[in-house]
Amino acid sequence: MILRCSDSDGAIRALLERHPSARDIEITGAGLEEAFLELTGEESEDAEDGASAGSPR
Repeated sequence: MILRCSDSDGAIRALLERHPSARDIEITGAGLEEAFLELTGEESEDAEDGASAGSPR
């Protein structure tokens, strides 16, 4: 599952509160491209093509 949010600390706390047995959780920050696309409201070429790189954004 991929979850995108602006408050990863709050999201992980809420997740673990509701699902304390959750495991293998990985949290990553957005890269420069993702940050730029979020700020400008533009879509990446992958999204426009309908392609998926298979990695969380």
